[in-house]
Amino acid sequence: MEPEGLKEAAGYVFYNTSPWTLKRLVDTAANNRQILEANFRAYLDGFSDNVKEIVDKFKLRAQIRHMADKDVLLEVLEKFTSPSINLTPQEGRDPEGRKLPPLTNLGMGYVFEELIRKFNEENNEEAGEHFTPREVIDLMAHILFEPVKDHLPPVINIYAPACGSGGMPTEAQDFITNPDRQIRANAAVYLYGKEINDETYAICKSDMMIKGNNPEHIKCGSTLASDDFAGMRFDFMLSNPPYGKSWAAEQKHILDGKQVLTFAPGA
Repeated sequence: MEPEGLKEAAGYVFYNTSPWTLKRLVDTAANNRQILEANFRAYLDGFSDNVKEIVDKFKLRAQIRHMADKDVLLEVLEKFTSPSINLTPQEGRDPEGRKLPPLTNLGMGYVFEELIRKFNEENNEEAGEHFTPREVIDLMAHILFEPVKDHLPPVINIYAPACGSGGMPTEAQDFITNPDRQIRANAAVYLYGKEINDETYAICKSDMMIKGNNPEHIKCGSTLASDDFAGMRFDFMLSNPPYGKSWAAEQKHILDGKQVLTFAPGA
C-alpha cells in the first residue's frame, strides 16, 4: 500500500507496518537482550519515514544498543507500558481500579519541560535554550491576538523561527481556536517553524504529529543561515530568540549580499 493510503488507514500522519507494539515487546521478551534489541529495531523500522527522521535525530538506535548492552532496555520498556502509569489522553484505571487521569498535550509539555530543566541543571546549561515557559507563551498570545481578535482572517499562518519543542506555535493555535479560551475563532490555523537543535526539533515534529498538525511544516536548521519558507507570507510570528547564543557561524550567511533578509514596507 502507498504511504498516503497507510496514513489514511492509521488515521494519523504517520504509521507503523511492523507487528510490534511496546506492550507486545514487553510481553514477549525472553531472557535474551539481543533478541529484544532486534525486535525493538524491527518496531522502529516499521514506522513511516517522517517518524524515522525523528528516531534518527534522537539517535535512538544508539541509545537502544547502549541500554541493551547495560541490560536495562526491558526495564525502561516496562516503565512506559506499566498499567499504573497513564501516558494517554484518555482516563484509565490501574490494576487496583483507581482512576488514572489523562495526560493532556499541555501536561505532556510540562513533563518535557521539567525533564529539560533537571537535565540542564545537571549539565550547567540554560533550560531556556530549549523551551519557553508556558506562562510566558500564554502572555505572548494575549498580547498578540487579543487586540485583533475581531479581525482575524479565516486562514491563519503562524511562524516560529526558533520554535524549540513547539510549545509556542501550538499554544498560539489553542489560544485562537479552543472553544474554552478567550477568542474561540472559527479559523484554520497552520503552524510553521524552524529549530536548530536536532533533539528539540524531533520533539517539536513529534508534537505536531500527535496534535494533527502538518509535521512537514517544521524544518531543521538555522533560521539565520537559510530561508526554508521563501515566498511565503505569515500572518503572525512568535519567537523567543536564543539571545545568549553566538551567531558567529551564521554571520557569513547574513552578511553575504545575496542572503541578507529584507522586509518590504508594511510587512
